[in-house]
Amino acid sequence: MEISEKVEVLAKFLDEKLAEDVKIIDFSGSSSIFDYFILATARNLRHINALLDDVKDKGAELSLEVKRVDYPEDSSWGLVDLKDIVVHIFLKEERQNYNLEKLWGDLKITNI
Repeated sequence: MEISEKVEVLAKFLDEKLAEDVKIIDFSGSSSIFDYFILATARNLRHINALLDDVKDKGAELSLEVKRVDYPEDSSWGLVDLKDIVVHIFLKEERQNYNLEKLWGDLKITNI
């Protein structure tokens, strides 16, 4: 399975897990560090934690290297670094504050 297909699987998986406003930002050709961001919004802190655990497990299932899971206690933003794919999960207010979609608006963004 190609990396782009794995990104789609992960994004749809987050949608099935009730993450909101799931988007993929395609950095392929623009970054030497990673190829994709997946952005998602969680309903609460517990939901962030559950989604991060689920993404970590799904990434391993897809044979993606889980390099790091970063979720400081009581934080409204966590991430799973899957080497070529970085999954960011926010609470709504934090996502609006950082507005990564606007920051990287010149790249291809796919809504799920």
